[in-house]
Amino acid sequence: MQSIEWENALNKLGMETVRIYEKSTGSSAISYLIHFREIPFTNLKIGYLSRSLWPGEESLNNIYTEAKKRECIFIKIEPEEITGSESLKTVPKNYLVPGKKFLYEWTIDLDLAKSSELLFSNLKPATRRNIKIAQKNGIYIREMTSLKGFEILYKLYRETILKKGFSGYDYNYLKTLFLAMTEKIAYIFIAYYNNIPLAAYEIFLWNKKLYYPLGGTSKYFSSSRASYLLMWEVIQFGKKMEALYFDMWGCLGPDSFKEGHPWYGLTRFKLGFGGSLRHYPNSFDLVINPEIYYKYDFINVFINQLKESGILISDRKYNLV
Repeated sequence: MQSIEWENALNKLGMETVRIYEKSTGSSAISYLIHFREIPFTNLKIGYLSRSLWPGEESLNNIYTEAKKRECIFIKIEPEEITGSESLKTVPKNYLVPGKKFLYEWTIDLDLAKSSELLFSNLKPATRRNIKIAQKNGIYIREMTSLKGFEILYKLYRETILKKGFSGYDYNYLKTLFLAMTEKIAYIFIAYYNNIPLAAYEIFLWNKKLYYPLGGTSKYFSSSRASYLLMWEVIQFGKKMEALYFDMWGCLGPDSFKEGHPWYGLTRFKLGFGGSLRHYPNSFDLVINPEIYYKYDFINVFINQLKESGILISDRKYNLV
């Protein structure tokens, strides 16, 4: 969510973006991509900086300046990690406050530097068994990084969210993201049985890391265990492309992992592949306009706006934002 391709996709969706570079490093390699959304019927905006490193003091000041130019109320910062938090101490407490998360709090990381043999031995017994069942049932996997593949993926995705009772992302939004990133980042893999697509995943590969942001399964032939073989083949693809880690893009944390939760089945499925739970850092709001920020609950306004536009789903935070 910090790549040039992601930035291009946001621009095509009509969102204003700005990229702040970490000048103190002497390199343009570290940067912070922020996108802005207008609040309807006003000149005010809200900014979002997601899955970046924590900005240094100079960059944080530059982010503040750029946001103020755009009449921004606040910038929501959801970092990938906070390796150095000195800049937290340089901002007045009333300007940098804990915020509500837009993205998921927990994810599962899989170390792809391990050999395929070791990765397979680290699978949960049920996961190994289901992969073998899928192979025995004649399930096969195709990479289909094309518009045809996207259409199949989206059909299975819609089928899945309707089955689960979730709302979902807009077709044009997902298609725009895919087309913007298909050259270098986005890949689609589909599991078939007798030329019938049973499961499909969109995978991102960026900076030696694999991500699983979007997927769907068919209501037919559920006993085929196609999803298990599909995920295993995606892991093999990551190793082939020399990815070091696989971020499985969201799951329940230890305190919430209970039967009956809407994410329970998905979390159990992902954990079956032997990865480790990781908790993302807290979310922060960099307040630009304190008077408006504290007078109104603009966070909920922003969330509702994203839901109504079809960009943010209401329950499944592990998908794209």
